[in-house]
Amino acid sequence: MPDRPIADPISPLSPRHAHVLAVDLGGTSFRAALVDEDGRIAHACAIDSPAGTGLQSGWDEIDADEWWRGLQILCDTLAQHAGSGFDAVAAIAICGVTRTQVFVDADGAPIRPAITWRDTRTAGDVAQWLRGMSRDHPEAAQINAFHPWARVAWLLRTEPQHAARVRVVLEPKAT
Repeated sequence: MPDRPIADPISPLSPRHAHVLAVDLGGTSFRAALVDEDGRIAHACAIDSPAGTGLQSGWDEIDADEWWRGLQILCDTLAQHAGSGFDAVAAIAICGVTRTQVFVDADGAPIRPAITWRDTRTAGDVAQWLRGMSRDHPEAAQINAFHPWARVAWLLRTEPQHAARVRVVLEPKAT
């Protein structure tokens, strides 16, 4: 006799009833769904995404902690609607807005607001940076105002006190 109970083959926790928690952290809304093994949406919900702010023209930033709280609220809301279906989550898939950088310190905390995909603050600097880069560099054709390298270079130049604390740069969606 096994030390632990054997799962009932028709219980909601059996692989036959497993769900994928699919989450999209978009620029205007956060959406989540439980998708069953046949690709059908069993439960879904959406909430407004946290609003970005811009201290200057062309800037768009978001508080990464607000983003995290939004994800928690979204998952809590879906769990309430799905009931026991939420207990059958076997995998999680999350995507978010592209080209948004979250600068994180050694403790895993955001150092400053994340720079979002709508932010163009580095547009004026890119041409100068590209002049100093070899045309053969593998990223040369990809560098623009939205590229992580451009945003890190901006941070180093304009906010050295924040740049000194950065240990990791996170992107919710790599391109």
